[in-house]
Amino acid sequence: MWQPDSAKVRRGRRAYQTGQASEQVVARYYQEAGYRCLERRWCGRSGEIDLIMMREDQIVMVEVKSSDRIETALARVTLNKLSRVAAASLDFLVATQRPLNTNMRIDVAVVSTLGQVEVVENVTLH
Repeated sequence: MWQPDSAKVRRGRRAYQTGQASEQVVARYYQEAGYRCLERRWCGRSGEIDLIMMREDQIVMVEVKSSDRIETALARVTLNKLSRVAAASLDFLVATQRPLNTNMRIDVAVVSTLGQVEVVENVTLH
């Protein structure tokens, strides 16, 4: 019989909380580098963008992953996920009435359980 506080629900809750904490760490990392946070967990028709940061005239869409090891987190970033982030990025530009030629990039930021942050800037879909 299904229980509302099953192990699966607890794992999901823990993953959600870990994701939020990781996004907070990454947002602070970018803010210390002079970026400001435009959005957190922005949802468009094509998917979700974990963080949308901006510095000067450049918008940075950030996919955040966390794991016990940075290498493990990086391995979980799939081409399919990056494609969804790229599509959601266009949704964001349209929704916020920005030109499609806006200076923009996609970064992947990974956080280890020790709080170490590593950012791969300007990820491409090749």
